[in-house]
Amino acid sequence: RGFIYPITFTRKIHQNKPRPSKTLAGSDSVIVFPLLSTVHQISDLALHTDFEIMGGGGSRALICVLLTLLILAFFSSGFTPVDNYLIDCGSPTNTTVGDRVFVSDDSASLFLSTPKNNLASSSKSVTSGDESPLYQTARIFDGTSKYSFSIRQPGRHWIRLYFNPFVSGSYDMSSAIFDVSTPNHVFLSNLSVKTSVVKEFSANVTSKDLVITFTPSGNSFAFLNALEVVSVPDELITDDAETFNPAGRFKGLSWQALETVYRVNMGGPTVSFENDTLGRTWIPDKSFLLGNNLAINVSNIAAVKYVGGGATQDSAPKCCVWYCH
Repeated sequence: RGFIYPITFTRKIHQNKPRPSKTLAGSDSVIVFPLLSTVHQISDLALHTDFEIMGGGGSRALICVLLTLLILAFFSSGFTPVDNYLIDCGSPTNTTVGDRVFVSDDSASLFLSTPKNNLASSSKSVTSGDESPLYQTARIFDGTSKYSFSIRQPGRHWIRLYFNPFVSGSYDMSSAIFDVSTPNHVFLSNLSVKTSVVKEFSANVTSKDLVITFTPSGNSFAFLNALEVVSVPDELITDDAETFNPAGRFKGLSWQALETVYRVNMGGPTVSFENDTLGRTWIPDKSFLLGNNLAINVSNIAAVKYVGGGATQDSAPKCCVWYCH
């Protein structure tokens, strides 16, 4: 008998070089369970088949599991990001989503270098999803384009990319093929977006500027609906982790760039970014759980304690840590 709290599954990002896959199905991956650390291979994990991560040609993906058993405070975090860039691409006005304000495309133009100023607006109203206000407009990149952000506090940052393909004039965004990269990493290679999606990455930024490059493939184009570059609390991802099979230590984790694959609220409901002080969305575990009859949902607010040297207040929102399986 055991129990498990909220978990975040992330994937290790490769260094900046061309890769053939349409999304980040790289050979190395990281699974993060917010704070007791472990590294493991995917072949030793009994996970739902929908959760398998395979590399090109069916090769086995290596999974690094950062296992973190949570004992958390349920009080709201007071973390305020030093760097906090929120942009609603293509929008003529600022857009409020929850308690966050995404600035208009015009206000963010000073961050952008692009060969052509091409903005698009959907003729159809997007009404579903927490991020739907951000999906009404987009910026189209006909050539290599770059966003450059001044970084006031070096360290790990979230890079969130919002995509919602629609047709605008001669541009059918569902046919776009492009790469997204930084000087050190390729986040997305030969990306083709068919439905609305948020791609979330985190990277350790040590330079004074973070440059995000959008590169169309061949005669295609790139597009983006919204963009976030936000500081991450230093303690959220530790530098090392205990390993098992074989036992040992994995060091240098804080220098890895990661892609979020799933963020799961074990035994609890969906938690939108509006209820997470770090802007994260947590999904229920029902679709991943095998043997539902063997799992019991437990909720006990009084049992939640903060332990020094363990998980921090930012590891998961209070409405997640009330629940477990």
